[in-house]
Amino acid sequence: MKKNTITKIFTAAVFTAMVLTGFTGCMDPIFQNIKQEVKLENPTKLGEVYSFARIGDDQIYFANGRIYHKNKTLEGHGGWFEFAKPEGHVLTIASDSADWLYAVCVYYGKNDSDGEMKVTGKKLFACDTTAATPVWKELTNVTLSAGQTCALMGTNSVTKTRREAFINTGAKGYKLSGGTASENSSAAGKKSCASLNGTTEFFPGNAACSNNDDSVVYYSNGSTVSMKGAKTGDLTTNIRSTIHGIAVLNDSVFVTSAAGAALVDIDTKKEIQFSNLQATLSTLYEGRACIVCDPTKNHEQSIIYAGITVKGTGSNSALFTHEGLWSYYPSRGKWNIE
Repeated sequence: MKKNTITKIFTAAVFTAMVLTGFTGCMDPIFQNIKQEVKLENPTKLGEVYSFARIGDDQIYFANGRIYHKNKTLEGHGGWFEFAKPEGHVLTIASDSADWLYAVCVYYGKNDSDGEMKVTGKKLFACDTTAATPVWKELTNVTLSAGQTCALMGTNSVTKTRREAFINTGAKGYKLSGGTASENSSAAGKKSCASLNGTTEFFPGNAACSNNDDSVVYYSNGSTVSMKGAKTGDLTTNIRSTIHGIAVLNDSVFVTSAAGAALVDIDTKKEIQFSNLQATLSTLYEGRACIVCDPTKNHEQSIIYAGITVKGTGSNSALFTHEGLWSYYPSRGKWNIE
């Protein structure tokens, strides 16, 4: 009995010593995430956010079934205005230099064989956002079917005259301009595009984004971010998971992926620990689209928006109440739900 007691005392003493000497440093990330937790705002923009679009000089639009917009300089929770939407569930949006907004809408119906809701149709719409009374019209010369994969994409350039919109229907590509659609072979089979010195470049990956003056395009290839233009090569490889969104800042590149979000320094090519990003847009969630309001600013001084969704059924302890639009405001210094 004495021997067992001495052994227990010795073990406890050794454990205490290990704690004091930092042996348990492997748990630091857990405590760091707890330290970074913030009280969530009242969530008002729930649902999946697949795309953003710039309109005019100062408006940021996004879609989550509906369409909302906000002044790019406005900080603080809320401040979003709902914009008229076409019929159906707005899946993705894109804009052109004339401030026309394009939207792909999906339609659902019940499948009697298993009781689940299935996509029964898709349509492409266009709207002049500068009109006194915005009216959506269907672009009937672009045919989309329920089971067809399509990609609505835009350069989303900060320079308004360099904004172009396209759609890839799988078999054909179209340029969308002034509320019309004309065939464009360059967009066929592509998923993203960006302006490089005024010329639109197309990519097969999910995301592409140019910097403020369009001198460098950052584009995705699986979990790799590559560069084209004034800088070439890879910015980073194997960052999180399959990349869904890219947003470029003055000092870094913000990435959303199938396993959360990350920020990569442009010069060092190393990941930056960015406020409470890893504790909020974590690997428990799938990051969707993202956008930087002012690419001339560094990450800590810029307003950034990103959409996240729960992966699969949420069996990994992710919360469906966290699914939706998230924001980083310099005045707040933290990521929080919109």
